[in-house]
This record gives sequence, structure tokens and C-alpha cells, in this order.
Amino acid sequence: ATEAASVLATFRSVAGDTFKRALVLSQDLATVFGTGLASSAAQLGKALEDPIQGITALRRVGVSFSQTQRDMIAEMVRLGDTVGAQTLILDELERQVGGAGAGEASGLAGAFNNATDELGNFLEELAEGKHARRSAA
Repeated sequence: ATEAASVLATFRSVAGDTFKRALVLSQDLATVFGTGLASSAAQLGKALEDPIQGITALRRVGVSFSQTQRDMIAEMVRLGDTVGAQTLILDELERQVGGAGAGEASGLAGAFNNATDELGNFLEELAEGKHARRSAA
């Protein structure tokens, strides 16, 4: 879960409640579609960062969105309501795959708390410039 949280943290528009929901749904996606957790987190992060292109990518792996939902997401993005579009995507994902990963997550609530701690540490390091130095080495 720590790796998934780190992946999601790279997407600037995925924050707050959206981040928490996306982290849980990443596990659900990984379980349903048989992908790795970090891979699912990256895919979901991309979908939330760019909702119009993102739902197309999600559709390719088996998540379906109605034409009405696609139109609503496009209109929300056009009007600058990215959070609204993200919420619609997350709501639909919860409807289709929500809860699928709970059994495999070995206590997702505990994993989420650990991931939150790790993310906090990562962000502190990033703010201090340690991550950049480590990456450049």
C-alpha cells in the first residue's frame, strides 16, 4: 500500500478524500483485474488527473462508463470542475469494483494508516530535497 500511496502522490490533482478513495479503489482494481497494486494506482491516478482520457483507459481494462457519464465528465472538465469529474469516476468505480480488494488487502485500514505515515515521511523528505538528491544519485 505504501508504493501505491507514493504513486498516487505524484498526481497533483489527486488529494484529500479523492486520494483516500483512490488508494482503496486501487486495491479493488488490482484484485478484479489481476494487476499489481502500484500499476492500478498509476492507472487510476492518470484517470483522475485527466478524466476525459482516463476513462477511456479504464474502459480498455474493463471498467464501463455510460455515454451519459462520459458526457457529464467531459462537461465537468470543460467547466473546470475536475473534482466533480473525479468524484463521478470514483463513484462508478466503487459501484463496479468497490470492496473487491478488502479481503486481499490484509486489513486495508491498517495498510492505509501505514501508507499515510509513509506518505507523510516521503513528503517531508521531498520538501527537504532529500528525495531529489537520492534520485539524482
